Amino acid sequence: FFFLFAGVWGGVCPLDMDPEEAALVSAIQAEDASDEAIKAKEQAIYKLGELYARKREGDKVAALISSLRPFFAIIPKARTAKVVRTLIEEVAKIPDSMALQMRLCNESIEWCRAEKRSFLRQRIQTRLAALLLESKQYTEALALLFELQREVK
Repeated sequence: FFFLFAGVWGGVCPLDMDPEEAALVSAIQAEDASDEAIKAKEQAIYKLGELYARKREGDKVAALISSLRPFFAIIPKARTAKVVRTLIEEVAKIPDSMALQMRLCNESIEWCRAEKRSFLRQRIQTRLAALLLESKQYTEALALLFELQREVK
């Protein structure tokens, strides 16, 4: 999976990364596709998301989610859902990140539609509706919730 981060880091770890970040990126880029390696990559993804949240680098979390999409094709859909939701939750820990969270939700919803991942899309739409309510965008939130309700019935 060396290609996973090509768009984000040019396929290699830049020299300005701290050692922890570089180690996590290289663990995610490892080409081993065994079950143990996939679990290790998943843990590295969580740790990298947490690291970016601690450093308040929400844009890097967004780039991470986008760059992981080829990886999501080879892991089970339930695991993909957990990874995406966890990374969005990490962004939520960053102060004043509501706009970024909404952007991430919208991008993820579009990806879910393209990949036909209904359950994950519905979960993210629910999260987006909560964010819209929190930001006092009631009309948009209610429209989204109405659409979800109609679909789930």
